[in-house]
This record gives sequence, C-alpha cells and structure tokens, in this order.
Amino acid sequence: PASAYAVFTSKIGPIEDVVLETWKEIWTWDKRHLRTFSGDFEQYDQSALSPQRAQVKIFVAIKPA
Repeated sequence: PASAYAVFTSKIGPIEDVVLETWKEIWTWDKRHLRTFSGDFEQYDQSALSPQRAQVKIFVAIKPA
C-alpha cells in the first residue's frame, strides 16, 4: 500500500542467510522507530538471481516524518 518506507539492503551472500540477517537488523531497528506494520515487502530483482551471491531489499512501512 501507499506509505513511507524505510529501505534495508542486505549484504551479498547466500539468499537464505542475507534475508534472515536483514530481518534481524530490522527487528532491532524497529525498537527505536515507528513501524506501521501496514505493508512490508521484500524485493528480489537482478541482484538476487544467483542464490549464493544474492542481494535483496526489504521495505518496511513507517509513519511519515
């Protein structure tokens, strides 16, 4: 849905590891910021084609500043 989003970009590595690491970062970050929980999503594009050298972006809905 339409919203303001914080965008987190993972490191490059095995897809199952980098996605989990990035979500762990978000869960820690989330304690200090105002998430709306209205529509988070993960973006898998050309950077995620190789499962062993993937990079993904995770968008987290936040309250606008």
